[in-house]
Amino acid sequence: SITSKGTPYWSDKYLLNGSVDFYRTPVYPLLLKFFKVFSEKHLIRNIIWLQQALSFLSIIPFFFAAKKILQKKFFYITASIVYGCWYVIMDQNININPESLTITGSTFLLFFFIKYCERPKKSIIVFINLLSLFLIMLKPIYLVLPVIFCILFTVRYILIPSEKRTLKYGYL
Repeated sequence: SITSKGTPYWSDKYLLNGSVDFYRTPVYPLLLKFFKVFSEKHLIRNIIWLQQALSFLSIIPFFFAAKKILQKKFFYITASIVYGCWYVIMDQNININPESLTITGSTFLLFFFIKYCERPKKSIIVFINLLSLFLIMLKPIYLVLPVIFCILFTVRYILIPSEKRTLKYGYL
């Protein structure tokens, strides 16, 4: 079976039976199970294709996030090229582990947070919360996200009183 540090990623069989694997968060094993249902023969290939496709698509939100943050054309184009060609990310895309999805998810999270700061909407803030939950279920290190967003939303709540109605969805 596929292992990482000795713990199998096939813990989906325990999850689907109602047991809990204390060594793995549930999203990646369930993703493997989902692809295993469609084709056990091409399971690894299909997972790698998904990771590569999502990583490739994450270049678009990275570009727009870099454009808002860096503002100078040379810098945000260069940053986007480096992000798209960065060996560390490309290497994670061909491994069977959740790091590829966490990098992609973090990029989308940054993009949506910047969109929220530009134009606050309930739908964006709810999506940020759902994406944070997804990342937490991929890697427990992302448990820090709710704390960070709570602090950021509280600061915006204090500094921008007109956003109070929208920001309450950030605390859900």
